[in-house]
Amino acid sequence: MSRILFIDDEAPMLRSLQREFSAEYDLSVAYSAAEAQALLGGPGHFDVVVSDVSMPEMNGLDFIETASPDCPDTRFVVLTGNCDTKTLERAEAMPSVSHVLLKPSSREAILEAIG
Repeated sequence: MSRILFIDDEAPMLRSLQREFSAEYDLSVAYSAAEAQALLGGPGHFDVVVSDVSMPEMNGLDFIETASPDCPDTRFVVLTGNCDTKTLERAEAMPSVSHVLLKPSSREAILEAIG
């Protein structure tokens, strides 16, 4: 079973993702980039990390740039409600990002990105 980490500072979003995907994946959630960094540094390996962009303290793209060198076998997915062109171009240009999804994304789109 694939290990997936979802990062978002919005609790309702994380609860929704947990309901949708916890039966199919070994799922963990983090409410901040700092919490996600602690989970990535812990035991085990995440196959996919899905991160929101707009979060306090450290945004998701900065988090991915910081975390991805230490997790070369982990795929990163951006799931964001922030659809400004500069943010999208930056995310799409990051070599460790396999997919950029806009909120709200369908279950099928998320499954394709993490599958």
